Amino acid sequence: CGLESNEVEDMMGLRSAILMLPLATMIGLAGTAGAATISSGSFTVGIGPNGELYDAGAGVGIRRNSDGYDPLQPGTPRDSWGISVQLPGGAGASGYADSQSFGTQNITSSFAGGASAATVSAHFSAPGGAALADVLMLYSFVKPNILKIDTTVKNISGGFLNNVTFQRDIDWDVLPTLFDENSTSHGTVTPWTAGVIQASGYGFENPDPTVNYGNSVLPTGTSTGFGDNGGGIKLALGGLRNGQSKEFDYYYGINMINPDGTAQSEAALIAEAQLVGVGFLVSTVGTDGTHSAFIGVPEPASLALLGAGLAALGLIRRRCAA
Repeated sequence: CGLESNEVEDMMGLRSAILMLPLATMIGLAGTAGAATISSGSFTVGIGPNGELYDAGAGVGIRRNSDGYDPLQPGTPRDSWGISVQLPGGAGASGYADSQSFGTQNITSSFAGGASAATVSAHFSAPGGAALADVLMLYSFVKPNILKIDTTVKNISGGFLNNVTFQRDIDWDVLPTLFDENSTSHGTVTPWTAGVIQASGYGFENPDPTVNYGNSVLPTGTSTGFGDNGGGIKLALGGLRNGQSKEFDYYYGINMINPDGTAQSEAALIAEAQLVGVGFLVSTVGTDGTHSAFIGVPEPASLALLGAGLAALGLIRRRCAA
C-alpha cells in the first residue's frame, strides 16, 4: 500500500504520541514547575509555570522577532485559563491560573519545555484537596505566527463530573496606541463536543468559568469599539465519567510582516487562522490597522473529520497487513 507506520504516526501529531503516556509519567518527565520560551524561529512565545502565556523572566508574551512587536508584553501582561465542574450533589468547584491579579487557585502544575514546544501537566483539586481532573496542555506552532494549545481534560474524581467548562482569556495591547484597540468575533458558534458558550472582547475577565463574561462579543460580528481590549472564549465540555477525557484546542496568533515589508492585515490574519482549522475567533486590531492578534478555537467539523481520517488510516493499515 506504500503507507509506512511512521507516516501514520506523523499524521496523528504530537498530541497522540504524548497522550499514550500515563499522566504520572508525564509529570515525572516534566519535573518541577517553571517557565520558558518556545520559538518558531521568527516568533517567540513565553509560557508561565501553570500554562498561562507570558514568561516574566524573559519578558516575552507573543513576540514577532523581526521588530519586537509583542501585544501581550506591554502594561500588565495578562493571560489566564480556568476550569469549573459540577460535583455529584450539585456543588460546584473551579480552578484557574492567571499571570496577574487573580493568581492560581486549586491548580498545581508541572512544566516541560523544549526549543519549539512545551507541555504543562496541571492537576485540578477541590478546595478540600480531593482530586477532580487533570489538564494536559501541549504548546506548539502550526504556523510561524500561530500557536496551538492542544488541551485534554480528564476526570480523575472517582465519580461523574457535570457541566465541565473551560476558558482562556488574554489582554492584548496592540500598537500603535497601546490600550486602545478594537476586538471583534468571527466565525460560527455551533454546539459540538466543546461548544462556545461565551466570548469576550476584554482581556481581564475573571478566570473562574462560573463567572459570566462582562464584555460579550456574541453574536458573531459583534465589536467592542476602541478601548483597552483583548479576547476570551469559554467552552462547555458537558459531562465526564470517571476516567473519561475530552480534547480541544485553543489558538493564539499575531500578524506577520509580508515579504514586501508591509504588515499582514487583520483580514489576512483571520484567513490564515481559518486555513489551519480555526472556526471561531476573537480578533483585536490597533487604531491604524497595521497590528493585530487573535484567540480562537477550531472549526467544529474539523474534529469529526480528524477522527474519520485517523479511523480510515487504521483501516488501510489493517488491509495492508492482511
